[in-house]
Amino acid sequence: MASNEYLPWKGFVMSTGTVKWFNATKGFGFI
Repeated sequence: MASNEYLPWKGFVMSTGTVKWFNATKGFGFI
């Protein structure tokens, strides 16, 4: 799992939903 420093949008993710997967190329998805 990436560090918080690598996730500048961590707050956005936490407030939006649960992350199902993350990929630097494809982006991220939600459950």
